[in-house]
Amino acid sequence: MSKLARPFIGVAIIAVVIMLSACGPQPTPAPTVPPMTPTTPANDDLARVQASGKLRVGTSGDYPPFAFYNTSNYQLDGLDIALMREIGRRIGVQVEFSDFAFEGVLDAMRLGQVDVAAAAISATDARRQIVDFTNFYYISQDGIIALNDSPVVAIRSVEDIVGRRIGAQRGSVYETWLRQRLVDTGLISPSELLLYARLDDAVRDLSNRRIDLLVADLGPMQSIVNASRGQYRLVGQQLNVQQLAVATRKGSTLLGALNQALTQMQADGTLTRLITQYLGVPPEQVTPIPTATPGPPPIIIVTEPAPACIDGMAFVADLTYDDQNMSSPPVLQPGQPFRKGWRVRNSGTCTWTTAYTFSYDGGNSPLAQMGGQTQVIAQPVVPGQTVDFYVDLVAPTTPGTYQGFWRMRNDRRIGFGTRVYVGIRVPPPVIPTQTPLPGVTFSANPTQISPGQPVLFIWNAQGAQAAYFYPQGQLWSQYPVPTVGQQTVYPQVTTTYELRVVRFDGAIEIRQLVIQVNQQPGAPVIREFTTTPQNQVTLGQAVLLRWDVQGQVNRIRLLRNNAVILDNAPVVGTIQDYPQVAGQNTYTLEAYGAGVTRASRILNVISSGLPGPTITTFTVTPESIPVGACVTIRWEVSGNATSIRITRNGQQIVSSVGPSGALQDCLTARGFYGYRLEALGPTGQPAVRERAVTVYR
Repeated sequence: MSKLARPFIGVAIIAVVIMLSACGPQPTPAPTVPPMTPTTPANDDLARVQASGKLRVGTSGDYPPFAFYNTSNYQLDGLDIALMREIGRRIGVQVEFSDFAFEGVLDAMRLGQVDVAAAAISATDARRQIVDFTNFYYISQDGIIALNDSPVVAIRSVEDIVGRRIGAQRGSVYETWLRQRLVDTGLISPSELLLYARLDDAVRDLSNRRIDLLVADLGPMQSIVNASRGQYRLVGQQLNVQQLAVATRKGSTLLGALNQALTQMQADGTLTRLITQYLGVPPEQVTPIPTATPGPPPIIIVTEPAPACIDGMAFVADLTYDDQNMSSPPVLQPGQPFRKGWRVRNSGTCTWTTAYTFSYDGGNSPLAQMGGQTQVIAQPVVPGQTVDFYVDLVAPTTPGTYQGFWRMRNDRRIGFGTRVYVGIRVPPPVIPTQTPLPGVTFSANPTQISPGQPVLFIWNAQGAQAAYFYPQGQLWSQYPVPTVGQQTVYPQVTTTYELRVVRFDGAIEIRQLVIQVNQQPGAPVIREFTTTPQNQVTLGQAVLLRWDVQGQVNRIRLLRNNAVILDNAPVVGTIQDYPQVAGQNTYTLEAYGAGVTRASRILNVISSGLPGPTITTFTVTPESIPVGACVTIRWEVSGNATSIRITRNGQQIVSSVGPSGALQDCLTARGFYGYRLEALGPTGQPAVRERAVTVYR
């Protein structure tokens, strides 16, 4: 099965221990009742649901914005969740959600664990062979645009995107589609997929040629093309058409009630409101939904035999560290080892063999795995049998609330059954008072910062045998440092750092410093900000900046030495920069939302020994002209330049010019033009400036 897309996102590694061996906890005896078998189609599903007052809904909570666990109370949220709650209200029943591995959500319904399935499920002909579908509640059609003068003629398949830098909105179905089809398969590198908080920012970067293609819903893309006066053109569409519907068992009487509720929601605007709320699609751009799903599809010949049995897994109980449905997660200290246990039941009709596995399935943080690793099952588990799983984990050293998910996979590596999770809370560390021994100094400046700001640690343990500098809770032996030295770190959260000093007499002294990181409520989170190279470059050498910002983002800026080098940047992206000044250069990433978050990286820029060129002036005016008009290019280069050239859209228009001057360039075709001035120094160190011009009719 496939969805529209699939987002989701050290600690010492401790292996998962599934206690099924002779010396550990054993599977509980098989019950006397016969194993569960798939529920046959029933004519009284609606009556049964109304009598119980409860509609059981299966979903897959790892797929924002359709179904995900929010960050406020760690409960299910999203379009599918809100949709089914509203349907339940109109039918007059309460809705109860169960979170399954997506590949097994339809099987869970066939096994009778839930009444319906709502998990961004595309209503395909193959799936109609085993389930019934409601009317569509969301139709997604993609559009891909490029600049009018782009060499891209047409995108007829997702593979045609290979070799291009493509932009998409963060959190959209297209982000995950591109990740799954291109990034995860290795067809493009992660740096070739740029993600934006707002579509306007992506369009601007397309104009500035920072990306080659832009994908979003077809409606907005067509509107941009129509309003661009020929600047853009549509080069691809409908490569990822999805028609989403709610699934029921074959012949279920729930189908009529669900369709009636959906029809009402479409008529009174509720459905459009939910799509706008969760998917960010403006109401006027929501694709019209047919009033009824088209009639029965033609008969399909099934060439593959139906499976002899159905995999299923149901959660029974938390055995240890019960988080009370994330309302009261157990508190563990940073780096504290613990064992999480679950009791589950084989609710399917297949026996779990030793080829089945129990594995980590993502969480609310990259640290949520907490060291757990996949293990195979030690003994077969027959249908209807319960079994206890125990996982040895280690609490992260970073304070916060963590929710990590685990699931079963069968012998074909396909996930199935209820996803279970472990939830814990790690408090800020408490620093014990200690009497320092003489002869060791350890300091940090500053000690209170905003997330990602640099902190300089300086220590002196001269005369000691060895020294180690590390975040508290990490394996100290992996962090050796000179006994006299310094290091710059960029904490994102409040962190305790330790200096461990080993004297020649074997005595050990540990010094601790707490760096308080003041988080602003609602501020974006800078997940990544790096420079390549990391520490030092030669003057004029290219520096690759890479960043990834999460949360609600209104604006992103990149600065070098407090001067803006890129404004309104994508939330995920890369850019090359050329430092122009020798010495310490500071790159800063600023992310604005409800608050502001900053991260800085310091790069040492050394001179090659010969002075390089500096571009003091480079202008191309005016920035927008009609077809047939001319622009004026002016430049001034100081320093030692061995060659200076000017290009337009990558084509050389002046091979060699003097250190200063002006010229005119007349443009006879509409489109977007990028001008570039490049000056080379004696050892090849470049100085580069770029400008852009739009030509319209």
